[in-house]
Amino acid sequence: MSDSYPPEFDDAIQARSSSTSTLSGEYASVTESTLFGGVNKKYIQLKVTANDANGIEKITAKIAGVSYTSESDGTFANGEWILPVIDVSGVTGGSLQAAFTAKDGAGLQNSKTYTLQIDNEKPRVSITSPAQSSYVKGTLTVEGTAEDSNHLEKVSVTISSEGKPDDTHEITSFTNGAWTTSFDISSYANNALVTIKAVGEDSVGNKNDVVTRTVTIDKQAPALLSNDTYREKIGGNIVTGEDQTNWYNTTSVLIEGYFQEAESGMDVIYYQVKNSENEATAQMTASNYAASGVATGTIGTNSIAANIYKYNTNITIGSGTNTLRLVAVDKTGNVANVISRTIKM
Repeated sequence: MSDSYPPEFDDAIQARSSSTSTLSGEYASVTESTLFGGVNKKYIQLKVTANDANGIEKITAKIAGVSYTSESDGTFANGEWILPVIDVSGVTGGSLQAAFTAKDGAGLQNSKTYTLQIDNEKPRVSITSPAQSSYVKGTLTVEGTAEDSNHLEKVSVTISSEGKPDDTHEITSFTNGAWTTSFDISSYANNALVTIKAVGEDSVGNKNDVVTRTVTIDKQAPALLSNDTYREKIGGNIVTGEDQTNWYNTTSVLIEGYFQEAESGMDVIYYQVKNSENEATAQMTASNYAASGVATGTIGTNSIAANIYKYNTNITIGSGTNTLRLVAVDKTGNVANVISRTIKM
């Protein structure tokens, strides 16, 4: 009886994969969602099956520009061909075409091409906060973004600092590609450098090149200076203590002075003027200075030398005894002790 039916291939090709060239384990049908490549599935081994009533004489294949034949490559029996192990780490473009041609005992041929999804693309990870070379304290919150063409498994964020063990957080939850995590750095030494590293990993083990940021611990509050070079003055008079013996006959008094801030820099000075007219106002402290209605106002500073900041402004005082309180805050949020001065009009 003549044979007019060419061989037929199975609908799905079978495959197994590994991070090494020595493969073992079961084969599984390849679907549109099956991914190969990366680190975890760098090596693949394919098994293709062709069926024909007169038997399969041979199968040939062309994969990534390389030709294979069942007569000499891999193992072949009863229409089932297990190909040699293939390294797909160099495959680009996201897919790999595996084209097969089977020939039966009557010389009839049929061809079929299977598409394998290959992911050799690294995730794209960035750190958006904190800024490079910024100052931090207490709790270090690290924010960033992460993207991957297929499936992002996690982002590992590690902080390291001399004298401290590395601390790593693994992030597996993302909001529109954004991620965030926080570290307790309250025990880290002042002025210590902290290196932040972020690495994303996808489902087949692709990892991005390490993204880094370096920040500095700032736990030191600004300090008021009082020496021959930098003098605190009220109304042009040098301040020698909390209580001033000078009396003023004006409601506007110039105050000036200097703070030393060696790390992140000065942010602002909160000030409060209290006298008998506003006695009901809460006394300003290092804890409530920013609360509504407590401070009379704020004072900016100018950097006049390395780590030296000057304040210079007029304040309004009332008749009788006035108490001036100052609270200096640096850019990291360190708060200086309250400075209290008595001014009389």
